[in-house]
Amino acid sequence: MGILTLILYPILYVISIITGTLIARSIAKNNEWDISYKTAFIVIFIWMTITFGTSLIIQLATGNLAFSENDNFLSISLGIIILIISFSTFLIIGPFIVKKFYEEEFRESFSMTMRILLYQSLIYILFFPLFYI
Repeated sequence: MGILTLILYPILYVISIITGTLIARSIAKNNEWDISYKTAFIVIFIWMTITFGTSLIIQLATGNLAFSENDNFLSISLGIIILIISFSTFLIIGPFIVKKFYEEEFRESFSMTMRILLYQSLIYILFFPLFYI
């Protein structure tokens, strides 16, 4: 991991927490759920901590790997495993955390997490090009 990553990672983490909290509270308000900032912050904080922690562990574990031309199967297998782990933190753990704190059905929790991810992605694309370095 480079020095730029060590500087930007905490900044991006804080930005994700702040924007996620505001978006989660707004969506909860529209759905007539608990509209407190505290609940939204706790949900987003736990979710983003797990997500960022998982991605940091993956980066540290796979950062120095090098594959030769004959290791295509190994490289593809590792890529698929990393993709499954990343998607599970976003699409499985997130709805369960929302379900626990907002006490709603899994379907509604999944819908909320997908909207949070969509809105955050749009905000990142428009205002934070640092995410694409």
